[in-house]
Amino acid sequence: MKKCILLLVALVFCSAESYAKSWHFNSIHIKATVNPDGSMHVRESRSYKFNGKYSWADYHLSVPDQKIEDFKLSDNAKTYLESNSEEKGTFYKETTANHFYCKWYYQARNEIRTFVLDYTISNVITAYDDVAQLYWKFVGESNPAWVDTISIAVFLPQDGASFSDVKAWAHGPLWGNVMLPYDHVLLTVNDLPQNQYIEARVIFPSDWLPKVKKTSGLKKSEILAEEKAFAEQANRERQQAIIDQQKRAENNARAYDLAMPMAVSVIILFVLLYWRYGRGFEVNYTQKTDPNIPDDNHPALLSCFYFSKNVTGNTLSTALFYLAQKEILLIEKDESVTKKWYDSADPVIIKLDREKWQNQKTALEDFENNLIEFLFDTVAGGSDLLNSKQMKKASRKMQKWFAKWQKMIKSHLKEQPYFEKDSIKGAIINASVALVIAVLGLIIIISLGKNGLYAFVPALIIMALSFTILRYTAETKLLKKKLSALRNYLKSFGTSSYQSSLQYQINDYFLFSIALGLGKKYTENILKDVSVEDQALLFPWFIYGAGGSPADFASTINSVVTATATSVSSAAGAGGGMAGGAGAGGGGAAGGAG
Repeated sequence: MKKCILLLVALVFCSAESYAKSWHFNSIHIKATVNPDGSMHVRESRSYKFNGKYSWADYHLSVPDQKIEDFKLSDNAKTYLESNSEEKGTFYKETTANHFYCKWYYQARNEIRTFVLDYTISNVITAYDDVAQLYWKFVGESNPAWVDTISIAVFLPQDGASFSDVKAWAHGPLWGNVMLPYDHVLLTVNDLPQNQYIEARVIFPSDWLPKVKKTSGLKKSEILAEEKAFAEQANRERQQAIIDQQKRAENNARAYDLAMPMAVSVIILFVLLYWRYGRGFEVNYTQKTDPNIPDDNHPALLSCFYFSKNVTGNTLSTALFYLAQKEILLIEKDESVTKKWYDSADPVIIKLDREKWQNQKTALEDFENNLIEFLFDTVAGGSDLLNSKQMKKASRKMQKWFAKWQKMIKSHLKEQPYFEKDSIKGAIINASVALVIAVLGLIIIISLGKNGLYAFVPALIIMALSFTILRYTAETKLLKKKLSALRNYLKSFGTSSYQSSLQYQINDYFLFSIALGLGKKYTENILKDVSVEDQALLFPWFIYGAGGSPADFASTINSVVTATATSVSSAAGAGGGMAGGAGAGGGGAAGGAG
């Protein structure tokens, strides 16, 4: 059960939220003052909440008929300088026919930073015979980030004595508010999503702007009618939103009532199936290290068995060296080829004693004969000599052949069950039921709401844990324990082991260091203390070159492993109420950070 708990914890950690680099607006506060000449002075404080390291921010504003003047930018510490240097504490700006853009540079990391943009924008007021109108997007629909809090205060060029003549509306999210305190218009919104605009529409007596040229005609009645229609539409949308919210709440409650029993059921099913089938058999073997070869099966088959019936490059190398032990194959370092600096292994030659092979052919396994036939009849072209260069050039052929050879190896293990049949059945039942509940949970999510996740997520986790119900047969568990103990022994093999291990056939230890995937370091550790004199006795299949040493011997052996593994590595298994509004006002500020 311990492995199930560990796997469950790992899955929970993997599915937990990861905090990547991100930012949003903590607040945007705007003070807009309408001037008697029809221009507007804007002082906008933008507070960014940074998670991670940031160095720039920018600001966009649509100005089809306006002009930006006296632009200044600052933060709490300093006023920024206009420059194209992109250095900290500088900004640059540009204006095209319809667009104003500014970008500034700073250093911020995991903090809240406030920047103040100060400018005057011309020609924002339209005056008619009866009213003057400000119709302006203070936050544009291209705003790229969430905003926690927004306030927009609009001050008009007249004191509060006549403020009863002012009317104001706001367009954007339905949960915003518009108020008229004593001397200004105030718009407020909390939790503004990205790509959502906020627009103000304010009308006031046109004689408050004596310097602004009037457009002939009366506009007030038309504006009031439009805003009445907007307000009625907004109220209908609010009412529908309330109905939708109630329906979502009811659906989520239904989803919860359906999902929770499913989640509990699939968890209980997994626990019962694991308790019945997943607990391993007790075997009478407790050794952690063991020098004894545990089975008389072919070492290549034991290699495949140890790696859960997966045939790897180690399986191929094991079969190759087992043929060498029978002296059907001889191995030597290829002295005629100089190793290049980029080569990962020494050049080697493998020789076939064809006469000895023919004499022993009927006693060999089918996969052994198939290996010899492919290497020497196909790769070597009928020659009895095969070098590493030939294997490298024939890598595509070897990969195609290896896929078939893997099946040949696995066919020998078909009659040796790996997992107990009842545990396979339990795992299939668990996975099938979990899959059904996951699908039902997904249907609940789609049809009723997010509470379907209470069934969907546990079902996926339980489905992933189905393989833990699989239980080795008693024979498999015993053999794997013995192979693991042998592997542990070989990992600690050293000089003292060698001195006392001649009787245990160090040749077999070398072979199983490859079969059990110990790697170059441990294989060399087994071979390094074999003297040249002992080598002729222990490894008669290896041909020493002139001036050879035990280190050369170990290096050449590992080169054969590397050459065979590389040649087949690509084969499978080898490695106040805002109205909706029409969004017709000018402006539309936006901006990002990076």
